Amino acid sequence: MANYDDFQKAMKQIIEEDAETTDEQKAALFKGIEAVEPYARALDKKNEELELTEEERYILSYLVEHRPEEGQPKTAYDETLIQLVSMMFVNSHKDTVQALNDPEERKAFVKSITAKDLAEIKLDRNDDKVAELLKSEGPELDDILDVIGFGNAVLIYERHNKYRTKAKAEKAGAITEAPTSLAIPTLSSYQYSMSLYKEGGAYLQPLSSMDGLRFKGGKLYFDGARMKEVSEAELRDLRTKEGIEELDLTALRFYYSILFNQFQLSSYKVLQDIVPISASILTGRNDPNKMDINAAIAKVQSFHNVMGVVKGTRNGKPTESYYQVLNFEYYDEKKNIIAFSSPYMNYVIKTIYNLSIRKTKDGKARLKKNGTPLMLPSHSYMIDSSIVKERNKAAAENVVILVTLIEQAGDNIPRIKASTLIERNVQLAERLETAENPRALLKRVFTKTWELLRTKTRLTEFYKNIQLPDPKDPAFMPTTRTLDKVVFTFPHEGKKK
Repeated sequence: MANYDDFQKAMKQIIEEDAETTDEQKAALFKGIEAVEPYARALDKKNEELELTEEERYILSYLVEHRPEEGQPKTAYDETLIQLVSMMFVNSHKDTVQALNDPEERKAFVKSITAKDLAEIKLDRNDDKVAELLKSEGPELDDILDVIGFGNAVLIYERHNKYRTKAKAEKAGAITEAPTSLAIPTLSSYQYSMSLYKEGGAYLQPLSSMDGLRFKGGKLYFDGARMKEVSEAELRDLRTKEGIEELDLTALRFYYSILFNQFQLSSYKVLQDIVPISASILTGRNDPNKMDINAAIAKVQSFHNVMGVVKGTRNGKPTESYYQVLNFEYYDEKKNIIAFSSPYMNYVIKTIYNLSIRKTKDGKARLKKNGTPLMLPSHSYMIDSSIVKERNKAAAENVVILVTLIEQAGDNIPRIKASTLIERNVQLAERLETAENPRALLKRVFTKTWELLRTKTRLTEFYKNIQLPDPKDPAFMPTTRTLDKVVFTFPHEGKKK
């Protein structure tokens, strides 16, 4: 795909060398070439941005050359728009493009096409071209594009391939099923362990940089030939609030839920140091493309400068231990696996588990008939894991705080001041301090909070006649002046049996 400068140079040379063209005609042609410059530049820019492969370029050329008569653009603008959309569509299905360029994959793809697939794309199995393609032992890419079309080929290939992709990851020992609910710690001493709120036995603390630092045995050291432990004063200088709004705490809770779910499945015996997960789980797509994968990896890496702080006591004095919250380990393209590790989350899960075991008077674990220990409630499963996709992260964090409050209250009426809620939602509190229009910010966040309590939680399913705030009622919309006056309550008639 030549760029505009090359195209302009070549066309001008051809026009200037044409002896039969008059100067007037040449001037008109030059003017036409210059008129399409902004459109050609736009195509060049998008082409460079997407870094199209030769295989993608071939399919794009095919789509342009084999466009039906009724689909021909009427203006340069229409042509540019069609080409840009085609570029992005082809690029977003990069894996499918690569597969369709492989002879063995093409053969397997054609053999996998079912009668239901053909009916959906309105093709007749008895049509000569269709029948010939289906019985071909060596279908060419052009055959597939000509008979089925690229869009339809993508639809069918990715539908069938998602099961193969999952099987590859599963065979490699990766996690291929995500929990449908978030596991939210409700044990009071660890309820803020996945939060920036500095209360309880553990919380998250962003650092300005992790360069030259190393974690070992719950301590933080300056890396080097002789590791030197970071002092309290030095650590204070490293602590920061800068960039905390960018941290996606709902995503972190999703990773925690995956780890906790695996721990439960192992009968509370195994916590993996490195956790391989099907990329489909972290991207939300059955056949993730390069952009999806990069975004999922970037999300994991966004917690690189965040440490987990665990409070304790030693010789009667308060102590703090430090652990890495989330590390990106590797991406295996062939097996569709993204792997991460979390020393901090493993520590928190193990600690909560130990604290939740019911004990006899002499301190021994009380056991069920099957030999597993009886447990105190330690987590809530009321929030649907799809809340991870919610764009209003401040509202999603409010939901976590409120669901925890309701679960901890038992049969008592859960209540919380608006100011207390915002204090615990550290990212929202930080945004309020710099917001140009705090009232509008609060309205957006609390409207969405009350909506999410209804649409992304199971509170109404498990709590009898629970009363949740109405998203349309101004009484539930605090302002900066009423934060200390407004109290939210969530009365109910107990948990359903």
